[in-house]
Amino acid sequence: LIEWKKHQKERPRLSEIATWFNSSFFTGAGIAIVTGEVSGVVVVDFDGEEGLAMMKKLEIGETPIAKTGKGYHVYYKHPGFTCRNFARKRPGMDFRGDGGCAVAPPSLHPSGKYYEWIKAPWEVDFAPCPDWLIEMLNERPKGIADGNQEDVIPEGQRNVFLTSLAGSMRRRGMAPEAIAAALKVENQNRCYPPLPDREVEEIAKSIGRYEPETNAHLPEIDANNNCLPDVSNQAIAALMAANKEDPRLFLHAGPVRIERNDHDDLVAVEIDVDRMRYEMARCANWYIIGKDGVKRRSKPPLDVVRDVLVSPLRFPVLTSIVHVPTFAPDGTLQDKPGYQPATKTYYVPHSGLVIPRVPSKPDRGDIEGAKTFLLDEWLGDFPFASDADRAHALALLLLPFCRSMIDGLTPLHFVEASGQGAGKGLLAKTLLSISCDGGIGIIPPPRDEEEIRKAITARLREGRAAFLIDNVTRLDSAVLSAALTADIWDDRLLGRNQTVRLPIRWVWAATGNNAIVSTDIARRAIRIRLTPEDERPWLRRDFRHPELSAWTAKHRGELIYAALTLIQAWVAAGRPEADVTPLGSFENWTRVMGGILQHAGVPGFLGNILEFYELADSESAVWREFLEVWWQRYGDKKVKVSELFPLALEIENFDLGKGATERAQKITFGRKIAAMRDRIFNGKKICSAGIEHKTTCWRLVLIKQREEYPPNANYKN
Repeated sequence: LIEWKKHQKERPRLSEIATWFNSSFFTGAGIAIVTGEVSGVVVVDFDGEEGLAMMKKLEIGETPIAKTGKGYHVYYKHPGFTCRNFARKRPGMDFRGDGGCAVAPPSLHPSGKYYEWIKAPWEVDFAPCPDWLIEMLNERPKGIADGNQEDVIPEGQRNVFLTSLAGSMRRRGMAPEAIAAALKVENQNRCYPPLPDREVEEIAKSIGRYEPETNAHLPEIDANNNCLPDVSNQAIAALMAANKEDPRLFLHAGPVRIERNDHDDLVAVEIDVDRMRYEMARCANWYIIGKDGVKRRSKPPLDVVRDVLVSPLRFPVLTSIVHVPTFAPDGTLQDKPGYQPATKTYYVPHSGLVIPRVPSKPDRGDIEGAKTFLLDEWLGDFPFASDADRAHALALLLLPFCRSMIDGLTPLHFVEASGQGAGKGLLAKTLLSISCDGGIGIIPPPRDEEEIRKAITARLREGRAAFLIDNVTRLDSAVLSAALTADIWDDRLLGRNQTVRLPIRWVWAATGNNAIVSTDIARRAIRIRLTPEDERPWLRRDFRHPELSAWTAKHRGELIYAALTLIQAWVAAGRPEADVTPLGSFENWTRVMGGILQHAGVPGFLGNILEFYELADSESAVWREFLEVWWQRYGDKKVKVSELFPLALEIENFDLGKGATERAQKITFGRKIAAMRDRIFNGKKICSAGIEHKTTCWRLVLIKQREEYPPNANYKN
């Protein structure tokens, strides 16, 4: 079943329907009947043995019935009042009402059986809903979200509740768009039945006409109070109270505030004296009492502002700003806008983005549909070099959604291509745009180590969700290598005698064309390689979606839904571990990402690790060749650097530094030999052999090697 328009207001065009059923790609396309007031029918789904037992107990009546893969669909007339969908209100029994749909004959069930009519609609009329169903539809739910009936808002109170909630948000300064997003979540979670989205949007729009209140019911603070600890404590208490219900002040290498930059992206900005004074002036009514005894409005004194700024503030800790729902460490989906304590993230959904509700226990049909939509429909035009490269692309897409479930490090995702125009930049930015959007910290290839260090620090302080080094020709950096294996980033701020400590919880990525990758980076990276079959791939025109960025933006809600479904399916299954050798230093990442992909049936995870490392380790290849020549000439005898230097000159691509003279090259060569002390190449170990006449000597020692693994044997496809 391909439900392209299931969660959209418009109906599919005839041309789209024809494409679904005539395309060789949509070989499993099926038919679904939209339920609810639109079609005038509702469906009761009796599923499995429990459902069949329940069906026998109830009076079904004379009405259309369809046989499914595991049970029956029973059709009735719409009852005339709002009826929400529900699952398992009775054992083995689901209901499809307003906003739902039911698969209809002759569609093919994932079990391999076809849906078929037992009593067709042209043979028997739709019967009214029986009394037992009406009673069931009118039951108050046994709690929404946390199981507490008092949290349920019934008909007659929904508008008052949402309007009051919107007013509270507006008084705190929330924008109408943010209010609408928050109200929709509360409407779905607490109102029974939920109001239509258009009514919720009208409430938010109406409340948005009012100016936020900045001084209503705020505490009063005497600005003339000369006891600094007392007045500072009052100011801190006011700040904490104002920040409690709708946090926007956080701790992120010091106090920060969420605000929009020039590109309208939300970023975390350091709270300086001016920003702190701004916040303090709006969280309390400051006053002074004149000599005449009259109380007059005042402003926070600067000495109080500075004292508060250096105090041990207890704002919530922030790791990053996200624009999509994410999973908490315990596997709970965090989909409520605002600050998420479980993940320490700030969730800001984009206005107009509609994400279908993810099932709590996705079945195999849900998984296959999500996987097909992502890998075939969306990414099907990218020429991945292997299943492993394709699996790693999906891993990059999924990682931001489940980053909080990984207690530890994540590798660099290196998106590379065999040449220009293969689509590596488009692939990397498209994958990250789904979840990170404006939270991607993109930098050009850094010129030196200092530049990449500054870039990492700056983007961590902004609370970015991803870090992308774009279009590199050589990826070799000690700073980047250290950052990839660090939980906490320490750095001194530019021009200031201050050190920051920030947790690294973002996604690492880089792009390049046949770039040279150092062995240190290769051991901390996974490869996503594109190898087009065309000489000029940028001239290709037979794309499924020629304007992929525009198509992605249009279907972003569905893409997010598909990604969340794959992760939720793994969580619901008990988080089974993948049958794959963990990647060193990234064991938890391997467990989570490998588990999700294997449960979804995506092959190839970590299947190209050894190949990628071998290609990157060009330096080791040179040393292997050098040691073979050394062993043939001197065996295990003690030799000096001056005796080995002529051998190095015979080896192509042996790096002897930039020295122009032979003496300078010998010095460089001696340092390289020392740096390779105790390294083993092809069973030969470089060992120090003491000092003779103030000169260090070296010798080779044969080492018994373990049995070599064949390529990729350690990483099962």
